[in-house]
Amino acid sequence: MHDQPVERGYAKEAGVVLSGMGLPPAAGKILGWLLICDPPSQTGSDIAAALDLSKG
Repeated sequence: MHDQPVERGYAKEAGVVLSGMGLPPAAGKILGWLLICDPPSQTGSDIAAALDLSKG
């Protein structure tokens, strides 16, 4: 997977917005990422690596 700074920024902003609505920031980042990621189906490891999150 290649570096995607714009997409990562979007996911980070989604995490901020959704945390304001009561979700944990990491969950918001994941939801934001899943809205825009390419390919649309990714493993947990792919998502964790793309967003610098733990696999947990």
